[in-house]
Amino acid sequence: MNGIDARPITEWLKSHQHAVDTATNPTADGFVSQSDVQALLAKGAPAGTPECVKAVAGHAPLWNEYLSAVRTANPKAVQQSYANLPELAATKPAPTATPRTPFMPAAADPHIYQKDGKYYFLFTTGDGVWVRSASDLNALPNAEPKKVWGWNHEIKGHVWAPEIAHLNGKWYIYASGSKNPDVPDMRMFVLESDTADPLGPYSYKGLLSDKPAIDQSVWQDPATGQLWMTWSQWDPDQSIFIAKMKSPTEIDGQPVKISAPTNNWERAGQPVNEGPQFLRQGDKMHIVMSVNHCVTPDYALATLTADAHANWLDPSAWKKSAGPVFSQNPAVQAYGTGHHSTFQSSDGQWWLAYHATANPKGANDASRSTRLQPFHFDAHNMPVFGTPKASDPA
Repeated sequence: MNGIDARPITEWLKSHQHAVDTATNPTADGFVSQSDVQALLAKGAPAGTPECVKAVAGHAPLWNEYLSAVRTANPKAVQQSYANLPELAATKPAPTATPRTPFMPAAADPHIYQKDGKYYFLFTTGDGVWVRSASDLNALPNAEPKKVWGWNHEIKGHVWAPEIAHLNGKWYIYASGSKNPDVPDMRMFVLESDTADPLGPYSYKGLLSDKPAIDQSVWQDPATGQLWMTWSQWDPDQSIFIAKMKSPTEIDGQPVKISAPTNNWERAGQPVNEGPQFLRQGDKMHIVMSVNHCVTPDYALATLTADAHANWLDPSAWKKSAGPVFSQNPAVQAYGTGHHSTFQSSDGQWWLAYHATANPKGANDASRSTRLQPFHFDAHNMPVFGTPKASDPA
């Protein structure tokens, strides 16, 4: 069974009219998504579907390995990546148990990151950066929190919305904090781990900009290694900006504003676009963001979408959703459903983490809890988040 030929996968994808790179066309970068294949197979595998396609479709790490091998334009690498296919398919991760709702009480601005089967959970505490880690997603709420950084240098307090990422072989944490201990005078900053341990210690590497801004999030192109950053900046209203990065600690060139809260559905309480995060799927790049003021029940998620191969520094490349794509659900007492993160669990399932409150007037206090629910992509690679689910019985 060893040495399975991966060519049937590419041929099968071609026969179903999916854009996919092959060793003879390595620059198109029109990779078919794992969810596309899963959706097709869910309708019933067409006659003649190779077993390797079925195995790969249900195994996210293997699918990513396939894409990486194809990107090299090296047929031998594609062959080698499948040398152990039977063993890998046999050890397919078990489906992740659905987390309880709420996932974590008194936890706003949640960020969950998964790498090599380990999960990392961060949220706003205000007094610095704390990280929880566990090998089981559902164990995160009870994992021991570790404080990896406290106020120092220019940052005097009000540390908000930390995010962790593994980039170029090192761990980084991005957050915003205030230059004034008494009032939020917010700036974006970055920390770099001193060792290979994601739990630190970390060193403060400085501000990413001296503009009043929050909620930076970083994405690295797996094909080219190019780093991108998006964030929310006052200009004059809270707007979404984007820039390339020279390194994980430095912006490259002039940032560009790609969205401002100009629609009525983005202006409840205050005109706000904030909390942006990249979400790549197939031929689409999304920036999912929060709209409306965070203290209102109307705090919600919306999207900016661009072609994956467009010039993302051109504001016209981005199309805003026609309205919120995820918002309050009074039927289950979920209000102010915003400031999210998205991630894949080790079994390949996509998850939306967000905060919400049961207060119908909205809130900006400890009544906000972290909640998780699965989501998927439609046939056009658009995220389908659904509606907030009800809390589980106590």
